[in-house]
Amino acid sequence: MAEGTITERGRKLLTLQPPPPEPLPLFQAGGMTFHTHTCAPAKGDPHKWLCNSPYCAVLDETCPDHGGLEPIIIGREPWRR
Repeated sequence: MAEGTITERGRKLLTLQPPPPEPLPLFQAGGMTFHTHTCAPAKGDPHKWLCNSPYCAVLDETCPDHGGLEPIIIGREPWRR
């Protein structure tokens, strides 16, 4: 295996730390895995929100905080009522 040398740019890259992750709004519906929706409210900038409902078909929709529909919760499906 050949020995390599680290350049000055490489040293800088090794010392840089990634920014901390931003917390996303979370809506629990009882599923096992989470997916990310994108909310584009009428006023304000688009943002992402996490959901774990297994019944989501559209990922670009308004979140419940901005007047969108609540995710369907497992065990409370409308077709079971």
